[in-house]
Amino acid sequence: MASLKNKIDNFIIILLSILPLALASGPAIIEIIVFLIIVLFFFSTRTIKFEKIDAFILFLYFFLVLSSFFSDFKIHSLSSSVLLIRFILLYFIFKTYFLSNSKSKIINFTLITLSITFVILIFDGLTQYFFNLSLFGTELIDDKRMTMHFRSQEYIMGSYISKMIPIFLGLWYLKYENLSSKINLFLLVLLALVFFCMILSNDRAATYLIFLFIFGLILLSKLKSFYKVSSIISVLLIISLVLNFIPSIKERYITETFDEIFGNNDMLIAEDIEILKGNHEKTDFLNFKINDKNIFIFSTAHEGHIKTALNMFFHNPLIGVGPNNFRNLCMNKDFGIYEERGCSTHPHHILSQILAETGIVGFLFYLIILCYLTFKLFKNLFLQNTHFNLSCIYLFYFLIILPFLPSGNIFNNWYLYSLTLPFFYLGFVK
Repeated sequence: MASLKNKIDNFIIILLSILPLALASGPAIIEIIVFLIIVLFFFSTRTIKFEKIDAFILFLYFFLVLSSFFSDFKIHSLSSSVLLIRFILLYFIFKTYFLSNSKSKIINFTLITLSITFVILIFDGLTQYFFNLSLFGTELIDDKRMTMHFRSQEYIMGSYISKMIPIFLGLWYLKYENLSSKINLFLLVLLALVFFCMILSNDRAATYLIFLFIFGLILLSKLKSFYKVSSIISVLLIISLVLNFIPSIKERYITETFDEIFGNNDMLIAEDIEILKGNHEKTDFLNFKINDKNIFIFSTAHEGHIKTALNMFFHNPLIGVGPNNFRNLCMNKDFGIYEERGCSTHPHHILSQILAETGIVGFLFYLIILCYLTFKLFKNLFLQNTHFNLSCIYLFYFLIILPFLPSGNIFNNWYLYSLTLPFFYLGFVK
């Protein structure tokens, strides 16, 4: 019996370690593996230990279920909120294993898994960019965007990389705190190629996120001021060189961004602009102009989504319209800006989605997390006594929840896994 328990334990460790690869392979793969982890855990010798901080997570979960229960689309919303229980169980399982003597095994196996995954992404990304061909035979439908291997309809390579980099850096530091020159060289080459592929993926939000993450880590590091300034200047110089020598990158990241902000990329007629800029009197505060030229939040489409989400919030201010219900109500005349610019599966903006789907109560949870992360980052900036792994997750989640970049659907399974895995791997370092 003891031998069987040990085998189950070791199998769970392997499954926990391959979650990054499973996430890259597709939502069905990671769901199957997470299901196996949860089932096997109840046959293992491990026991879950609760702490006071865990109550916050449970309160948030029960609130989301409650919000779904009182929504107009109960079944659809409950299917999203109730099943969040698997993330909570996964949280406790990671916590149990990372606070035991199994931590080093998970770190080693996960680093191997991530290294292999990054190498696959590098080769596949470069062949897509230079030869318009995927190594895995997936058909490319847009030569400006990279698909993920096995997932030809989703442009998520940049998003995936931006979420996995903090895990890789944090675990690498745990294993190789005193880095040798050979290890340093391998790390720098691998990260340089991964960053290059992310830039080539043309996922602007993910690229902006990871460069802000790099700048933040430099500021939070224990380097002397001279080296911090030198490092930031070096990164900026590299970015400038890439923009100057690769015109397509400059077009995507600079020209298209400004065109979208000013609506130049959109064939909006004057009547459409008036609808978008004045559909609801309570969202008039979002109307911006410079020299009589309209300025949009990210783009005309993004502003339409955001205004539609805020209309939902103003109509349901306490607990919102229910998790993952934006798609069901965005065409409602009481909320929608208009179909072409206000309706989608989600608002593509984390704060707007929280307000629309969870209301003031959900916003309070958001505010508590934001204040906590801000406090931790300021404390680390001035005292610099926080473990590097914790600096990674504090900075990563601070940047994720700030409302200054577009975001994915926080109730989408794949996106939620990509957001939670960094905490699962790095959040239990003592």
